[in-house]
Amino acid sequence: MTTRIKNSGDALSQERWMSSEEYVALRSINGLATTAKAGLLTGSELKRLLFWIQGRSQMPGGLLAIARDLVEMFPENLPTPTARKTGSNRGARASGESAMATGTDYQKVALEKLPRHLIQICVNPYIELDSDADNLSAGYQRNVMEQVLPDVSRLTGEHVREGFRTAAVPYFRDLLGSLLELMHRDCKRAADAHALTSVGQTIWKQLDFCRRTHQMIVIEGREGIGKTEAVNAWCAAHEGEVRRVSLTSTTNQTEFFRELAAAVGVACSYMRKVNEMKPRATDVLRRSGLMLVIDEGHYLLPQTKRVVARPVLLDWLYSGLNNFGVPVALIATPQFSQLAANVEKCTGWNSGQFLRRSKRFVELPPRLGDSDLRIVARALLPGASETLVGVVAAYASLKEHQLDAIKDIVTEAQALAEESGRDTIKSTDLERAMKEVIEPTLLAKTKALGRQNATARPARGPSAAASRQLPGNVMKLTTKRRGTVPVTEAHEHRFPEASALAG
Repeated sequence: MTTRIKNSGDALSQERWMSSEEYVALRSINGLATTAKAGLLTGSELKRLLFWIQGRSQMPGGLLAIARDLVEMFPENLPTPTARKTGSNRGARASGESAMATGTDYQKVALEKLPRHLIQICVNPYIELDSDADNLSAGYQRNVMEQVLPDVSRLTGEHVREGFRTAAVPYFRDLLGSLLELMHRDCKRAADAHALTSVGQTIWKQLDFCRRTHQMIVIEGREGIGKTEAVNAWCAAHEGEVRRVSLTSTTNQTEFFRELAAAVGVACSYMRKVNEMKPRATDVLRRSGLMLVIDEGHYLLPQTKRVVARPVLLDWLYSGLNNFGVPVALIATPQFSQLAANVEKCTGWNSGQFLRRSKRFVELPPRLGDSDLRIVARALLPGASETLVGVVAAYASLKEHQLDAIKDIVTEAQALAEESGRDTIKSTDLERAMKEVIEPTLLAKTKALGRQNATARPARGPSAAASRQLPGNVMKLTTKRRGTVPVTEAHEHRFPEASALAG
């Protein structure tokens, strides 16, 4: 419904509906309010549940998606016909709501009311996360009185108790237990769905260390070995304990803190300035216990050769967050070491402060082994024979960007199979994808690059290094069918090793 009044014939304002009730379930929960509520709790599992709900509220579908998942996963928790007739549903008295009329569509009621109630669970200090109405924690109430309502301490215990209630609702039984089970199911699914390679195992191990010890770590590895996929999967498997930010090549202070503010759930509109977003995001991270993971961390550093200012964002991470116990993990390419060394050389920046707080600095291997390639190929080709998986892995082993090669050939082969009216990929689809699509594309890129280099002045410095990373000449190999797919070898490029940061 509209929440704005306008005269007939006036120009349409598209923002007139933005305050509508229909959009409530799609808005994210405030991170500051959730952090304040979490500070009243003593159990780590319940704190994680609050931040899991708050994190899910920022995803597509928002809180309505959680409500749908609950109804779909626990249909038995909707009131039974007997409960509808007698009004005996557990939780009605505890939540202060009377039983609903017989014949009520409880599924519809749950989908309508759960999103707003989830907000109450995360931000309302009077809702205790305990499904037992007779077991309201005196310690929790004391925390509320001391931290939220200092002036309430003059009231008697009975007066205070009247304002507290549990999270139970009459239209869905065991809401807290169901939310916890849904959280664990989603996290397990995210972990199981990821094709975990040896590189992924190393990344997961280091991120686990960072989360447990509340230290700062740096994970450095070249592009195309699966860093981002492994990081995303780990973060999804630990939702409620971590917030992730992915940087871009144009990152500046305003853009960085806008991304960070959005990730933790504080105001981040385009009208907000750095001095408005930074303290709020800092407050949430310091008080919540959440871990911060920054992907593409090399964009924290100046990308130019001539640098005149110290890396203020990198300094803030260790001085403003890690010094206060916030676990921070940076995921970057070898550019990170090179750019950091350049900053220190140009500005006299003391990298020792950063290195001293980076308890682990991990360099990932530049290439994946055959077993890792088979793991990825098997994940992208479910139900395929081991022969087909081996062919894709062998093809990728000859490429510079191995995982991209697997994804590209499988995607193109799947498209060709669909054009032929099939749902499954055959070896002929892989061969056609390579000969008709991938190889001509590489040749076209090489040809275009050759024309560009012929008309441009020779590149120097970082631009020259970047140009050497583009596809080189593609060499066709004589192949034999023997029931498998021919493979094409691409020119292997050598990347300069990362220079170590000066101590």
